[in-house]
Amino acid sequence: SWAASQRWEAAELDHGEYCAWAGVSCQQGARSGEVMPLGVIALELPDAGLDGSLPPGLSKLRHLAVLDLSGNRLRGEIPATLGELPRLRRLRLGRNAFGGGVPQGALAAPELREVDVSGNRLVAVAAGLRRADSEAASAG
Repeated sequence: SWAASQRWEAAELDHGEYCAWAGVSCQQGARSGEVMPLGVIALELPDAGLDGSLPPGLSKLRHLAVLDLSGNRLRGEIPATLGELPRLRRLRLGRNAFGGGVPQGALAAPELREVDVSGNRLVAVAAGLRRADSEAASAG
């Protein structure tokens, strides 16, 4: 399976080895002479064959700056809790099967600069996203 071939085995989670997994980038820090992962800063898994919905635990990745899950088979609603990520700069969820709308809360991350939710089954896009698009168009 893709998960096994890319070293995404649950047993490695307890040892911080997830930082070596394909598509995962971590911020490193030294503590007591050891290099330890401080936190996941990027999940970049475009076109990885992921299927299902976004797990609620994503909002616990407090160092996450890049979330690129574009081109998969993800569905359900885009969680408003993504806006709780204080360092999120880039959110790429395009080319999936998300439905409903993009909640305003999902766009509340203070560092968010880039959003791509194109190619989904969305029926409504939060006003903040439209405003950012029109500001970028007028600046260009």
